[in-house]
Amino acid sequence: MKRRNYGINLLRIVAMYMIVLYHCLLLGGVITKATQIGIGSINYDINWLLDTLCYCAVNCYALISGYVGVKSKFKLQNIIKLWFQVLFYSVVLNIIIWVTIPNVPINNINIGMFFWGNFHF
Repeated sequence: MKRRNYGINLLRIVAMYMIVLYHCLLLGGVITKATQIGIGSINYDINWLLDTLCYCAVNCYALISGYVGVKSKFKLQNIIKLWFQVLFYSVVLNIIIWVTIPNVPINNINIGMFFWGNFHF
């Protein structure tokens, strides 16, 4: 019988929310806007504090994933299922955004990232 470590699960949940916040700060332009306002302002300080905390959350999530999965057996089927989930949600979310916000500029579309990652050769 496997026992759950609720502390690890709670840290994983907090890390996931912080990763989402990190993407909102970075890709949403919040950090760029705070930098334009000026160094030393309260907006700048709070944004960079959140950015630093959230950046550490990415590392925590990776460590938790390794800790939890270290004793699991390798199954190619699991990797294929994960790949299809990522592909499905990437395509569906992009279509939803393009339909709901028609004036979003579509620059630098790299359709290859759906198949082998966002690598530049």
